[in-house]
Amino acid sequence: LEAAAAADGHGGARRPAGPEDVAQTEAFLAQVVGRAAPRVTRRLQELGSAYVDRDLGPLTAKLERLHRLLPGADVAGCLALDPELLHTDVRLATANLVELAARWPGAGAALGMVEAFPALLRVEGLSERLRHAEALTRRLTGASEAKARQIVGESPELVADLWRYRGRRGRAAALSELPMAVQNQLAWG
Repeated sequence: LEAAAAADGHGGARRPAGPEDVAQTEAFLAQVVGRAAPRVTRRLQELGSAYVDRDLGPLTAKLERLHRLLPGADVAGCLALDPELLHTDVRLATANLVELAARWPGAGAALGMVEAFPALLRVEGLSERLRHAEALTRRLTGASEAKARQIVGESPELVADLWRYRGRRGRAAALSELPMAVQNQLAWG
């Protein structure tokens, strides 16, 4: 996280935010994410984020960069779901968005996946994780390659959920061995 913040030039650890910093940031974020502003601000404080500051210039600039990276996407909704999106390295996010668009080329499919699970933009080694999620989906459900890709595309959080089940120790032998929430995601496909 700190490397991503440093690469982006803002948002890294700094002095603790004072009450005025928190109030100013929360008031600004209320205009962006609505009622989620207190939770987003609190999470940014936990991260020691430099975006919690009376100087809203860096925060505004980051939001503008995210809007340019994700044209037409609900950036405010993404931020409400995942405040750490502000600390996403733009180069990694761009590479991951290109990877998603290459695998799911439909109109807006990649952006839809990001809106559902913004953490996809921060995942190191996304290509490997996508292959793993699709392969495990095929193995556990008997789905075809195309169907497995569709299932992962419709439930992108499977990329993170199924990553736990890799290698010898985390290998799920049957669908019934997975948490119920993951089973439900796979069954809806």
